Amino acid sequence: MPKDQWEIDAKDRLVRFLRESRHVAYATTGEDVVSNPSTGKNFDFELTPEDAANPVIALEIFRLVGQEMDLGRQRAWAVMVGLLTAEMDARGIRGYFIRTPNFNVPKFRRKQFATETADFLADLIDRNPVQAEFSERGYSVSRTGNDERVVFAHMGGIRQLHPFESASQALEELLPTKNEQLNVQGRERSLLIINTGIFPHGADEVRHFFSTADLTEFPNIDQVFFEVAPQDMQLVFDRRVFNCFRDQVVPEDPALSALFLPFVEHRLSVRDRDALSITHKLVERDGSLNGLSTSGKDSLISFGESLAEAEDWPEVLWIIDVFKDDPDPPFPNDLHERMVRGENTGFITSIRGRLCWLMQKVVVYNRVARYPVVLDIVEDYAFGQDFYIRSQACVPLLEMAVRRRSRLPDGGPFMPREMADRIKSIAFRMLRDSEECPALLEHVSNFFSWIKDLSSEEVSEVLRRLESCDDRNGVHVRCFVLLYAALFRRDKFDDLPAFQPDRFIDQLHQELRGGPSRFRTSLMWQMAGGVDDEPMDFALIRPFLESFLSGVYCGSGYIHFQRICTTHVSDHAAEVCPLILLALRRVAEHVAAASEQPVDHWNLVPRRFSELLEILVSQGEGWTCDAVALILEFRPRATLLNDRTLFWHLSQYHSLRADELRVQIESHERQG
Repeated sequence: MPKDQWEIDAKDRLVRFLRESRHVAYATTGEDVVSNPSTGKNFDFELTPEDAANPVIALEIFRLVGQEMDLGRQRAWAVMVGLLTAEMDARGIRGYFIRTPNFNVPKFRRKQFATETADFLADLIDRNPVQAEFSERGYSVSRTGNDERVVFAHMGGIRQLHPFESASQALEELLPTKNEQLNVQGRERSLLIINTGIFPHGADEVRHFFSTADLTEFPNIDQVFFEVAPQDMQLVFDRRVFNCFRDQVVPEDPALSALFLPFVEHRLSVRDRDALSITHKLVERDGSLNGLSTSGKDSLISFGESLAEAEDWPEVLWIIDVFKDDPDPPFPNDLHERMVRGENTGFITSIRGRLCWLMQKVVVYNRVARYPVVLDIVEDYAFGQDFYIRSQACVPLLEMAVRRRSRLPDGGPFMPREMADRIKSIAFRMLRDSEECPALLEHVSNFFSWIKDLSSEEVSEVLRRLESCDDRNGVHVRCFVLLYAALFRRDKFDDLPAFQPDRFIDQLHQELRGGPSRFRTSLMWQMAGGVDDEPMDFALIRPFLESFLSGVYCGSGYIHFQRICTTHVSDHAAEVCPLILLALRRVAEHVAAASEQPVDHWNLVPRRFSELLEILVSQGEGWTCDAVALILEFRPRATLLNDRTLFWHLSQYHSLRADELRVQIESHERQG
């Protein structure tokens, strides 16, 4: 049966590739060469070198798509992906996996379409700085957690374009047959895989497959070539690499080493202990792992996290030591610049950035004997020029701060006093050095939710330096420090000098009355229970509630005031109800002023008012009448509730005062 033209063309391209890469000329000396007479199995071509010192090649060729597929449609999609990838690179966008809808774009519009689409995707990413996955206009975007180029795939599932979900699936299904076809001795048995453009990252997938598969199942495959696109051919597997890995030998030959290192990297990605042993040998030989790609180093760090879970601390600490001075990320870099601009990035990327999270594992598993090693590295990162790496250094340091004053079961200190003091000192140095970068200050502020053994002067410094925080995290930490100093610090830490909270009590009153709304809201939120929904003792916070209500209306703060009242009214009605009545007056005054000047949180006022009113109504006739009287007092300047609702609240009462209030309501109805 004659060979298809595409097979002949592919074979000719491989022959050119071998001539250029190996400087060996090959001639075609056979087609459909039978390798097993009993079954009729055969391989596509026999290639014989002009120089007899080189082996004859038994070549089998296959495509990753079926014969019936519309390859033109596949190539058009691949062309668009290539243009989009270049556009995303030009914008510095990395670390995303994007699934696309169908592209039906004329050739003359493809470049313009790619530019416009990249602009849209860049804007979409900017509008979703925290979400792990998001979608719009048929595009679905996911964060990959690394700093690699953007990867594109088809939205509807790649199966719409070819019969396999991935290159790996194609290999799993086709290789057993190809292995049988190449069952011939005395030849260099080679596969040539044609991508046809449908898998933009097919070469990596094929490398990964041949690096991680059980190759004893395919003993007849010596080499694998992969053609990404016409004129772009790569050798992706050589059995000599597998043999070196099996024998734990690092090859010295540069060409073989170029295949061996990616092979090891893929093995690291599947947590292969033999690959870990090879990295030790590489460090012994080269003094570093700079020969690995960023992706390979990242895989080793991920491996290290698994080793931490297995508590293999010697290997974990070895990985930390190997990468502590890694050049990635370079400086300057995009994440540093974004932090300089005040953008608080949520990315965990780069080698030293990822390493901070591995060091965190050492801390959270309480390997206190190893803390000094981690602390030395963290301190170096914490005061470097890269703001992004400084922010990541906060991750392990925060866990150390959490444990500074912990106690062992026998009552002894968890860590030496000198180490605890050093952690506190580093935290304060970072605080002082972060004022020039608000985004970094947000990260640093977290320490002071846990470093509570502060003197009066230290509390004042923390409050002052965090005063510029606008983001929620820094604001909450600052307000926590103030609340803790004012209400809880006095009787803590017997080993420290006496703490006098009076000035912080005064400051708490002042900030609740007239501080910025973000601080007033956070203080009320924390008194209401904060994220754990554990309200503070009413007797402790009651004086401060009066201070809050004496200040200007703060809609978001009133949300938390209402939570406090709901929690405590059953046990402290005599004290809570007057506060609610005062709060209703403040809301009424706020609404009455709305027609005269802009006010904040206008849309929240009716709901806050109704919720507060319901608490009062639940406490009986007296408080109900007081509330209705207050509402009528502000008419017609502020109509807070309609007459029907007021009648409803009074309907169960028949006292003289209730009757008088009903008369006032009826009079208002007639006048209205």
